[in-house]
Amino acid sequence: MVMASQEVGVDFRRYRDWLGVVEEVLTIALNGACATRIVYGANITFKRFQMYAPLLVERGLLTAENNREGTVYRTTGRGREFLSLMRKVRGLLEAPLEGLPRRLSGMFP
Repeated sequence: MVMASQEVGVDFRRYRDWLGVVEEVLTIALNGACATRIVYGANITFKRFQMYAPLLVERGLLTAENNREGTVYRTTGRGREFLSLMRKVRGLLEAPLEGLPRRLSGMFP
């Protein structure tokens, strides 16, 4: 079975937009993780993580807990809900083109 992303030559795992980075950060922080682990695991710079972390905490997707060893980031229930929705969206985007209406299927080579 050929996936739509393959038919149009897009590898969703290779090119991440900001939502892809958020998804990766939240996935890594599911069981708690320090900033270093998140930065290396998500393959982002520490500066970029410093831009994302406050936003994710403010939106209730991530918590930041300070302890003796530093800050531990943990995905919240709302963050887990976000991850679940992202998986559903990715599943829809990677579905075969066969189900697309004729007017849309012409958009893809």
